[in-house]
Amino acid sequence: MRGLPRGGVRQRRRPGRGAGEAEVVRRAVRDVRGVVRGAGAARPGGRGGRLDAHALAGVRAHPQPGPGRGLPRRRAVLLGHGGRLAERALGARRAHGAPRAAALAGPGHRHPRGLGARRADPPARGVRGLTLVAPVVLVRADAGPRIGSGHLVRQLALADLLAARGAEVVVVTTGDDPRITAAGHRSLTVPEQADATGRPWPVAAQLADARATIERAGGAVDVVVVDHYGLDHVWEAEVRRIADRVVAVDDLAGRRREVDLLVDHNWYGAGSAGRYDGTVPDGCELLLGPRYALLHPAYAELRKESSPAAVPPRRLLVSFGGTDPAGETRTVLEALRGRPAFERVEVVVGSPAALAPGLEDLVADVPGAELHVALPSLAPSLQRADLAIGASGTATWERICLQVPAIVTTTAPHQSGVTRALAEAGLTTWAGLVGEVGVDGYRALLDRAAEGALPLPPPLVDGYGAARVAHAVLPTRPTGPDDGLRLRLAGPEDAPVAVARGDDPAGWVAAGNRFASDLVVPDVVVVVVEVDGVPSACLRVTRDGPDVDSTNHIDILDKRAAGIMDDVLDRLVWPCSEGEPTRLAALVPGQGGR
Repeated sequence: MRGLPRGGVRQRRRPGRGAGEAEVVRRAVRDVRGVVRGAGAARPGGRGGRLDAHALAGVRAHPQPGPGRGLPRRRAVLLGHGGRLAERALGARRAHGAPRAAALAGPGHRHPRGLGARRADPPARGVRGLTLVAPVVLVRADAGPRIGSGHLVRQLALADLLAARGAEVVVVTTGDDPRITAAGHRSLTVPEQADATGRPWPVAAQLADARATIERAGGAVDVVVVDHYGLDHVWEAEVRRIADRVVAVDDLAGRRREVDLLVDHNWYGAGSAGRYDGTVPDGCELLLGPRYALLHPAYAELRKESSPAAVPPRRLLVSFGGTDPAGETRTVLEALRGRPAFERVEVVVGSPAALAPGLEDLVADVPGAELHVALPSLAPSLQRADLAIGASGTATWERICLQVPAIVTTTAPHQSGVTRALAEAGLTTWAGLVGEVGVDGYRALLDRAAEGALPLPPPLVDGYGAARVAHAVLPTRPTGPDDGLRLRLAGPEDAPVAVARGDDPAGWVAAGNRFASDLVVPDVVVVVVEVDGVPSACLRVTRDGPDVDSTNHIDILDKRAAGIMDDVLDRLVWPCSEGEPTRLAALVPGQGGR
């Protein structure tokens, strides 16, 4: 089999980056080879090339951090190219006799003893006699009435997954947001810049913010993650003074970046993969598209329990994010007043400050409506809904993850690109701009929803996007020959693993139809490849062996790992019992067979 083509829109500008996951598979497949050959030799009439239950058992993972099951919050980790970051940490420890992260303790830190003191409390871990400390990831993001809370919310989702991979996460903002410490992460604040306007900010404001961030950090960190419309290559070049690795989370493109990794989970139509051409360094790795949607890990678990939305919808969710400065919630409630069309209407306001005068009275006038303020998570309410009305942004991917049809209102033309592209592709309903839809506009759209005329969301988001990004931010070396790799049978909830590739909606539809068919066709078995508990690829296995065309779904491996997966594919042959085909579940006890 030839080497694998590059799948999806995970791109690298030069080889040699992010090889940790390839090493996971390399060692696991080496173990598979030995198990398979041994099993084939010992079994009467057996052949060494067949992947049976013993072979699959040989690649079961040790507990690893996928959503819902993580490592202890403290773990010895080897990072980067050949463990370079960990080696640097060890060198600093030998030189100074203390963990490097102790420098993060400083005046004004929320914890009275400082971050360094807290990090020194747990017993140190060792690898081959050497003591390692957890990597430190510094996140720079802001939230507020003017910019909303989307940047901070998605960074907290990523922070949870980074912590599950053994990192200490420190979040730097211009305001002390209680959600940071409530999530178990450290919080530092920097002063607001008086002239911090525009996208990006003026050079002087960016430099001042970067230097304040460096000062508050007080020393070197392993990774800096920046998610901010006001900061670009000026800020990133400055913070390289304290970080080995700089990561940007972006939506806008068009700005020059000075980063090692860039994440943009949005989709702006066919050709989106080229949006960052000429704006990032040659060595920058790109993770683009909904496959990398930065959602809280709870969404991955809730998706498994979600049922298709009722048509016509019986339960409605109204939520315009953390701020709703234009008062769009009020407009929707006025459109709902006197319409007993829903059994239940949940109205969610992101914060007490967003609770406009008279809103509670409007909720009381809507049959079946109830008001929630500042819920810790929107996910349970969204899972209960058959229809959602709300804003764009990360909420778009949350609704798609839980398969909830939506009526989406955007705040400004420059923030409407994703919603416009999805609407033009027939994948969502765009109401228009805030302040322009009006009561009559929402009533007309509600009538369409009652008729079942709204498009259903495509299977593009599985809730594991933040985990995939965490893998790329903190690539690790496996600790054993079978560490991290697992094979299991696919189920309906795995559709995004097969579908969310590339940026062509026609391709998504075709892949979704084929995946649904493969789950019920007797002559096809679909196998999911997981790395550290995160679904990475779907492979079709037929009587003739693995479908070569399905190998382009493997994008968690770099090009140099193509031959490694070939070894796995060569051993995934059709399972037979006395000459008759059987479901692979019979050969995968305890691995989630269906």
